[in-house]
Amino acid sequence: GDFRSDSQVSTWLFAIMKRKVVDHFRKIERRRKKEEAERNMDSSAELPRSESWEGDPSRVFQNQEFWETFDRCVEKLPDRLAEVFILREINQTSPKEIRELLGINATNLSMRLHRCRQSLRECLDRHWFERQ
Repeated sequence: GDFRSDSQVSTWLFAIMKRKVVDHFRKIERRRKKEEAERNMDSSAELPRSESWEGDPSRVFQNQEFWETFDRCVEKLPDRLAEVFILREINQTSPKEIRELLGINATNLSMRLHRCRQSLRECLDRHWFERQ
């Protein structure tokens, strides 16, 4: 019904088929990324807790050197991870607002926050807790 006879029918059908193939592979890639994110979430829950994270959190919270190290770790984050971390943890923006603002789905937001927290933990382990 949309064919306007501006081109041959075969050209029009080929363009439709090309879009369908691209959509198919995008769907497969989205599914693969979702499954990978779910596996990452499951495996991260099984990681042993570092002994260096034990202790008095209020003492660490009040330590200016810790916050300087923390800021440097946040600055090292990729932009897409830093923006969700700042919006969620610093600005206390709701997940729904973050998803709408960034145009991402709930799985993607969860994955970004997980990767961000994991990166921050690794950075703090290397640059703060190892020195303690």
